[in-house]
Amino acid sequence: MHLDSQPASNTRPFLPTQPMPAAARAGSGPAEVGMGVGVGMAVPKASFTSSMQADLRKLADMPRHCSALAVVAASVRHSHPMSLQVQIDDAVTRLTVFPRERQFLCDWDLCALPRAQMARLRLVQVEARPPLYAAPAAPGLAGSGPLGSMLWQLAKHGPTDELLPEIAGPAVYRLSPALHLTDLPLDPELAAVLQQMRQRPHTVDELAAKPGFSRARVCRMLNAVYLQAGLIVTRSLPKLWS
Repeated sequence: MHLDSQPASNTRPFLPTQPMPAAARAGSGPAEVGMGVGVGMAVPKASFTSSMQADLRKLADMPRHCSALAVVAASVRHSHPMSLQVQIDDAVTRLTVFPRERQFLCDWDLCALPRAQMARLRLVQVEARPPLYAAPAAPGLAGSGPLGSMLWQLAKHGPTDELLPEIAGPAVYRLSPALHLTDLPLDPELAAVLQQMRQRPHTVDELAAKPGFSRARVCRMLNAVYLQAGLIVTRSLPKLWS
């Protein structure tokens, strides 16, 4: 089952992130902010539009795909602010995203978390209260950061190594001409593959066969590019592009 929607456009370059608040810097990991809550995603009934609720219910019915990345991606696709609780080990905190303002709020600097910690980040629940909070008036507030940078880090280094449901399935993938690669933190291998994706569409198998790549790395890359509004997905038989 595929979710038919596209992420909001992001034309802003990657920005420096703010320092992690002192409480989260203490010790070797994120600060413990309270007791963990029950695992599982309860879909709020009055907080979101009917289409947003439908997407969240689809994710809840697919436990393997229901992750913080997938839920935040739904928020971005619908341009609707969302607040969710996330967990790393025994520490739990709130992550609020503001797609229209391209900002997020969190006690942890998710743009600067070590990869080992980002890989352990888990979705606890979507908060039931309406996420109608005011976005940061200006960047630079403690705990705030650019949404594009956070989405890139979560897609590349978070626990999800499968394609997001809305871009999975028989398809070929091409890089949008509107995406500026100079705005992205790319290693040489990734930059070279993305340049090739400008020239022609590729299947997941074709990308995974390239030197230094695996299927998991390809899925992370495609998720990350998709959430920068830089991926063109063609629902066609892959053999037509061979």
